[in-house]
Amino acid sequence: MEMIQDNMQKYENYREQMKRLKKALNDEFYLEAIFIEYAVMEDRLESALRHAGKWKEPKPGKFISLQDKKNQIAKMAEQKNSMAQKYFPAIFCVGSFNGKPIEIH
Repeated sequence: MEMIQDNMQKYENYREQMKRLKKALNDEFYLEAIFIEYAVMEDRLESALRHAGKWKEPKPGKFISLQDKKNQIAKMAEQKNSMAQKYFPAIFCVGSFNGKPIEIH
């Protein structure tokens, strides 16, 4: 079961993650830094999908990949005046969705 955090808990969590990231980079633990950054990206993409009303909980034992989350946001960004188009730069959304190139204008 997923625990929903309030804004203060989320702030404290991110503050701790940024401290850990800085330490990992300073200590040249680059693999650890990558995992921390990956976790933050996963969380932020899921949060964006939740706020857009596009998040669907995966079935037990399944997960939604970072790429799938990114693709969902890129698809949303194709819609003019969408939240995704407003907050995510076009360079973030460049790629493919279901094998088709995505162009953001």
